[in-house]
Amino acid sequence: MPRGFMAAIQCSKQDFRMLWNIYDFGSKVQSYLYPRQDETIAFRTQLRGFHYFDADPNSRNFPKEAVGQCEVGLYEKLLKEGSPTGPRTFHRGYRLAVVTGPRIRTLSGVTHFYSPQMPIQYAYLRGDQREPMLQLAFKDGKTKCRMVLSFNDEGEREKFLTLLKGSYVHNDEEVVAEVALQGHSISQGLADVKGGFPALQRLPWQVARIINDKYAGDAPPTVLAEKLRLEVTSVDGQGAPVGTITDRINMAPGEFKVRLGTKDFLTVHILRHPQSDMTVSVLDRPGLADAPREYKTPSADHRLSGTYRFSSFKDLHAFEAGVTGYTVLFDGAAASLNISRRRMVVPVYKKWESGTARIQVVQQEKTIQLLAFFEDWHHGQAMGFVLKGTDVYEVFGKGNKAGLKLVDAKFPLPKVPEEGRDKTDDMAFVSLDMPDYAGEHDDISIVFDDEGERDRLITVLPAAVKGSRLSRAGK
Repeated sequence: MPRGFMAAIQCSKQDFRMLWNIYDFGSKVQSYLYPRQDETIAFRTQLRGFHYFDADPNSRNFPKEAVGQCEVGLYEKLLKEGSPTGPRTFHRGYRLAVVTGPRIRTLSGVTHFYSPQMPIQYAYLRGDQREPMLQLAFKDGKTKCRMVLSFNDEGEREKFLTLLKGSYVHNDEEVVAEVALQGHSISQGLADVKGGFPALQRLPWQVARIINDKYAGDAPPTVLAEKLRLEVTSVDGQGAPVGTITDRINMAPGEFKVRLGTKDFLTVHILRHPQSDMTVSVLDRPGLADAPREYKTPSADHRLSGTYRFSSFKDLHAFEAGVTGYTVLFDGAAASLNISRRRMVVPVYKKWESGTARIQVVQQEKTIQLLAFFEDWHHGQAMGFVLKGTDVYEVFGKGNKAGLKLVDAKFPLPKVPEEGRDKTDDMAFVSLDMPDYAGEHDDISIVFDDEGERDRLITVLPAAVKGSRLSRAGK
């Protein structure tokens, strides 16, 4: 106390218990605004106003009327765990806390946790004085409410919402690719006959944006990359977002797998392991009210297959480079891909001949890989292997077709199910960061309908090609 005075107050047991309960309640409510052990502060400010609408009419968690000058905090929950590759950090949701300010006689506070499995439903509003407001819905078990937050300016509201959606670009991050989409869907595998989740299919997904580390050099990592995020957005006629899917691609080696379309060449499929850090946010508007119920983010329990369709190869390749770290050198269709397999004991070859094959050659630093995808080939659906400068390549003609032979190539065979078992999605996808073991040593022939397409492939190979003047080697 001032001037060194000390006050000693003697209370009855009943009064002391009452004072202690008041102090204990106040400490508990004020603690809402402090980060917990597994949290970091993402956002903190004083609101112009806050209105809490509880579905329970008897609830006394917060005043039923609008309250001004409330303190609000947004805290990101992080899971940190060890792994063979070192410590890893995972996003596990946001906790929202609101506490009445010092000018309010009755101290009140609420705190709600938005897990990644809980879709975020929001709406933009305006106050009587045109101040920016944001409505948030919350439903978790028996707790159901709506909150209206009144902010001081547009920037404050936008930062709060983009943080909650997972699309805010921090100072140490940058957008490495932003491309137009013609379509996007999420399903529980390629064989999902239902075609994905209905609530998401009702939205026209038009933009894909990839965010990664700003200070990781010219080629930021895509494996064990805690800042790598893929954001897909649906916008209205005025360009305002009405839905966002944020996929935090924090993958371990070998987890992230891709497949290129073999019928629709502007399509790419991504296979994701079960994850607990994908966020779906939807604008609260007619036709989308069922989105939270229909899309309860099943990614924590199931593998998901995401399909992305682009309007051009340029956008497709920019997207691939952003999520895989590999630049596309060649992309085309071959009339067939043939594997000459040696029979055991006798020097006789058995040829496996596919139908039309989608061929890509991709590069990351000095590593060059060839990817091949097939449709309805009983020997497999996909394969990928590394091309080296010591490999031997030859050109050949076959009637009016042009071919390229990889002599005694080292590659893994496409995966096929064991006898009596069904195909799995893994067999249709390839991993770029951890290709399958190249246990085969046989010739591979790639046949094209025209010589120009074959020659385009020759120019990106890491070694000279016998019988051709075209070569990338030495460039």
